[in-house]
Amino acid sequence: MDQQSFGDALRLGLRTAARRVRQRASLLLAVTIGGGAVALMGGLSPWMIVLGAALALVLAALVSLEGEDAGAAERASSRAQRSAAAEMAGRWRAALDAVPDPVIVLNHGGAIVHINPAAREIYALLRPGGQPSLLSRDPIFLQAIDEVLDDGRQQSVEIQERIPFDRRVRITLTAVPETSADEDGPRVVIALRDLTDQDRLGRMRADFVANASHELRTPLASLVGFIETLQGRASDDPVARARFLGIMGQQAARMSRLVDDLLSLSRVEMREHVPPRTAIDLNDTVAAAVQALEPVARAAGATLKFSPCDGPAVVLGETDEIVQVVQNLVQNGLKYGAPGSPVAVTVRREARGPTSRIAVAVRDEGPGIPPEHLPRLTERFYRVNPKSSREKGGTGLGLAIVKHIINRHRGEFRIESELGKGSTFTFVIDEQARRPSAAL
Repeated sequence: MDQQSFGDALRLGLRTAARRVRQRASLLLAVTIGGGAVALMGGLSPWMIVLGAALALVLAALVSLEGEDAGAAERASSRAQRSAAAEMAGRWRAALDAVPDPVIVLNHGGAIVHINPAAREIYALLRPGGQPSLLSRDPIFLQAIDEVLDDGRQQSVEIQERIPFDRRVRITLTAVPETSADEDGPRVVIALRDLTDQDRLGRMRADFVANASHELRTPLASLVGFIETLQGRASDDPVARARFLGIMGQQAARMSRLVDDLLSLSRVEMREHVPPRTAIDLNDTVAAAVQALEPVARAAGATLKFSPCDGPAVVLGETDEIVQVVQNLVQNGLKYGAPGSPVAVTVRREARGPTSRIAVAVRDEGPGIPPEHLPRLTERFYRVNPKSSREKGGTGLGLAIVKHIINRHRGEFRIESELGKGSTFTFVIDEQARRPSAAL
């Protein structure tokens, strides 16, 4: 072979090797080494041997670059996997942080790896990396964790806590399917639900049924007793008959008021989650409620004083419900205020940052209410003086109805009282800019 032909072949081989070295680097290296050996055995000239060696070095360098590229690709793949894992962890952490109930996540070793904000608020001692025994040392709870870690089956337990206060908590432990060998990845999700409010509502319902039954049983027993008396020895006594019939009428009226208040409370509670959407002027609504009670005030020897707000007092409200609130509060003032004393009803505007609210206050000049009773006045059937309340026709539901109506209006209800000076009952509702509906 002449030198020109060999040079041309060499250049062609280099170009071909450069194009295909990344796919077949090992094969090209073997061919190059074999070519060098053949050249030596064939007695070729020294410069041809040198060129063959140079070609071998070039191909070796390319193979080395290929190895470096493979390492770089492996490192890039590892970084991508870590990034994807971090993104996935961020997603499930964000999802658990949005859950309103306390949630805690354990890793494969049973250590805490995540605590959502609801759990941190209640269990301030918990920290990532800590042990779930800081949540509760109840053996049933700790055994449930071990069982979920061992066999992956969901567990549910209830524990009774005494500190910081008495409460019952239901804990559900759910295993997370293993998607990687990461020991710090999520393995057990612990969801906690406080059943204290549920238990309290259950007791309240039971108390309500018991109280309602008692309130109805008393006048009903009175009616039955008087009916039996009238059917017996008093059947021919006109004076006794007239007196007994008067008492029976009073007891029947008491039962009627109680049933009406129970129905009213039930209706308000059913709609409490739906806020009113109608614009009304509290000046007009409160004035109408006060005017309707003028005959009642005159009969009680008392007076009503009404002071409207300057300008329109527009709120979103239900006219009939606001009238009921005002009448309940005014009637309480007439019943429990000092005989012949005035009951003042005032509509005023209160500032609240950049916005304002409309307040309606009903003040009496009665003996006042002891401070220990104030927090419980809006409870159903709660009375400061049960005997006096029944004698004056109270059902024990008036302020409970007021509270639920104001809650529906997204307002605030306040009670202030000073012994010997009287009491003030105030409800406040956000003011609205728009005018009340013409239909009202």
